[in-house]
Amino acid sequence: NKSRPFFLYYPTTVPHLALQVPEDSLKEYEGAFPETPYPGGKGYLPHRTPRAAYAAMITRMDSMVGRLLQTLRETGLDRNTLVIFTSDNGPHNESNHNLQRFAPSGPLKGIKRSLTDGGIRVPCIAWWPGTIASGTSSSHVAYFGDWMATAAELAHTQTPAGCDSISLVPTLTGKGEQACHEWLYWEFHEKNFQQAALWQGLKGSFFALA
Repeated sequence: NKSRPFFLYYPTTVPHLALQVPEDSLKEYEGAFPETPYPGGKGYLPHRTPRAAYAAMITRMDSMVGRLLQTLRETGLDRNTLVIFTSDNGPHNESNHNLQRFAPSGPLKGIKRSLTDGGIRVPCIAWWPGTIASGTSSSHVAYFGDWMATAAELAHTQTPAGCDSISLVPTLTGKGEQACHEWLYWEFHEKNFQQAALWQGLKGSFFALA
């Protein structure tokens, strides 16, 4: 219904383990990389061309996101819809994934399941034609919970009492003063215990050995 507000959460499962992608997507990358077959394990299926599969999953994700954006354009909703594209963690090294290829962490140290910046600092793309200026970027530090206050402000409602979410509307629109978190804190309990905190531009991490 184009006349009513809507919310769409699209949790794509690619790229990820397991290495599974339709053959029509995989065909595009046949022979593109030197390959070592992935044997599988821990509940995951093997794959004869893991590099091609990974590239094909990324391309398929890109095409699916493109279809969503094109639908917004065709229905005339693009200039009244905020689209957020982001990830829940940094790159992984599972399924023989070579972290030297494409340098997915960039200059940052760490990967998925670590609390160094390479594990928790992820890209975020915001798309809203006519509201977010094309080609702009921001160094503002935020976390996933800030999207609650952002959505609440855009919907002209309030966040729940006691919520530490901070609206990102000033950063998105380039209007008004952006409030910042005094500090951010993380805990991770898989593979021993990790903590990290960010305060006034300084970040510290703690890792407990078993």
